[in-house]
Formats: sequence, structure tokens, C-alpha cells
Amino acid sequence: RTQLVQRTNEDKAKRRVIHTKGYEARKKGDYETAIKLYTEALAIMPNHFKALFNRGFAYDKLGEFDLAINDYSKAI
Repeated sequence: RTQLVQRTNEDKAKRRVIHTKGYEARKKGDYETAIKLYTEALAIMPNHFKALFNRGFAYDKLGEFDLAINDYSKAI
């Protein structure tokens, strides 16, 4: 149980770092990099609201509307 909790905490910390990097890329307008980073964060925690919403936003900015709607729908 202790190892599971430690792994979960490590996963959350890793996801947080990756998501933050994605957000920084998004703020700079580097939507492709942001999408890659949000996707990495979602591989760790598939239902992470902020990563889904922000990846949807990046897809939206690139005109990938179906992908954006898919992420927005999962986020709500």
C-alpha cells in the first residue's frame, strides 16, 4: 500500500510538471508542443480536467475542431 501511495504521488507530481510545461507552451502560442505535453500528462491521469480543457483549447487554436470538441466533452 505504501508503494502504491508513493507511486500515485509521484505520478501526480510528474503530471503537474508536464502540464505546467504544456501551459507555458500554450501561452507562447506553441500549440503543437502544448498538445504533446498535455497528451503526456493525460497518459498519466486520463481524466485530468485541466489537461483535457487546455489540450482542447490548443486544438481549437489550430483549427482541429473535432479534436477540440472531443477534449472539451471529456472535460465536462
